Amino acid sequence: MTTPKKPTGTASRRGKYSYEMLLSEWKLPYTNDKWMKDASCKKHDPKIFFPDRGANGAHFKAQKICSECKVRTDCLRYAIKNSIPYGVWGGTTPNERKRNRVKLMLEIGEDGDK
Repeated sequence: MTTPKKPTGTASRRGKYSYEMLLSEWKLPYTNDKWMKDASCKKHDPKIFFPDRGANGAHFKAQKICSECKVRTDCLRYAIKNSIPYGVWGGTTPNERKRNRVKLMLEIGEDGDK
């Protein structure tokens, strides 16, 4: 489980905080991020991957980009192992990751205990 370095409030009360800023404030237990240099999302606006709450269907564009990314599995592993509760990672939404955690861990070759 991730733990915040300092409190910023919940995402619904984040005020001026963007999801990228919130992520930077969390201490992540799984820090293997070497795959990020090859990520397809680097060429796109981060807001595509962190759509505003209630923006129905906004995640589909991000998922399309992820579907063609060569480091998608590494990205998904990073999000699951760090329990990242926001944003599209490895082609999955937070709800998809939460709902299908065990199935996704098996798909990426991890057991749920790591």
